[in-house]
Amino acid sequence: NISYWEIPVEIEYPLLNKKLSVNLISGFSALLLKDNSVLLNNENLGEVNNLNNTSFTGNLGLGFNYQLSKSWQINLEPTAKIQLNPYNTSTNYKPYFYGLYFGLSHKF
Repeated sequence: NISYWEIPVEIEYPLLNKKLSVNLISGFSALLLKDNSVLLNNENLGEVNNLNNTSFTGNLGLGFNYQLSKSWQINLEPTAKIQLNPYNTSTNYKPYFYGLYFGLSHKF
């Protein structure tokens, strides 16, 4: 069980700005190790000893925003992230994540 706190820094570049807008999303995230435990049949066997406490990801995705009204919009963002330095030992393995983020936004 490995989990992280993520601090993203991203920028969006508009490709289409209509009722349905499309944005290119790019950036990086800092990952702070939150949980590192190895479990077998609910028994804690210890932790993975070669993980960095802080690592980074490169992020790339698309943002789709549909304008419901002047102040409300629906967001859909498929995003890919590759982890750049997860281990403190040399390895060629680079974990990656795919995510589909969905939300509702309100502008005041």
